[in-house]
Amino acid sequence: MRRRHGAGCAAVLALACAAGGLAACRDSRRLPTDETTEPAGPATVKGRTLDERASPEDVARGLLELLARSVEIRRGGLGGPQRAEEYVAVRSAIGRLAAGPHILATASADPHGLMPAALNQQRAVAIVTDYWPAAVGYYIEGLKPESMKVQEIGPDEAFVSVEAENPHARQMLDEIRASLAGQRDARGHPLQPGTEAYAEAVRRAALARGVGLSFGARIEIMLVREEGGWRAARLSLGPTSVAGDRGRGQPGEGLTQPMGTQSG
Repeated sequence: MRRRHGAGCAAVLALACAAGGLAACRDSRRLPTDETTEPAGPATVKGRTLDERASPEDVARGLLELLARSVEIRRGGLGGPQRAEEYVAVRSAIGRLAAGPHILATASADPHGLMPAALNQQRAVAIVTDYWPAAVGYYIEGLKPESMKVQEIGPDEAFVSVEAENPHARQMLDEIRASLAGQRDARGHPLQPGTEAYAEAVRRAALARGVGLSFGARIEIMLVREEGGWRAARLSLGPTSVAGDRGRGQPGEGLTQPMGTQSG
């Protein structure tokens, strides 16, 4: 049941990040301070300096790469000092790609009262960006860079989306569907994709294996232009349009976006 819990937690975290608030699924493995993301110049990701010359797509790709590495480190545990140091560096780079003034303004107006009373820009960025890896963690391993779409809404605002899926969940669902070939329902009729009996058989088998039927999502990043260039102001999850999720899912099979995400 571990993967299903991860999906639900990630969905709730995505909604919390989109609102600029907090959620209950805080990662206890994070370093014990909110002050590790102090901006110190433009972030450099795999040799690319993401300064004022970087495009929204460049910044979004850099952020996603950093989030993927953060998730990988968290899953393996901080362990020795080298991993802990790398985690600090990755988290700091994520913070430098965040739109500090925008995040502070959103967090300060938090209607749910989840943000601490004493809040400055550094702490707001640290708190909000700390949830971004958890929000995308269920899907980030199956990121589809070729699906990235960029929409510049105005001179100072852009919207980037990219499809992703959990490869392990997809593999298990493919195995489940393959195992149903040639089987019959309770009335002795062949199980046919697109029927309610087939959908129910898939749901039951997926439940038994602890995998959710919604293994894909669209990662959405809103960016704003600041003095140092394009920066991420919000990260959330939306329903996927990848054929691998909705297209391979059969009618009535219940492939929907995870509960609690925003559809953008």
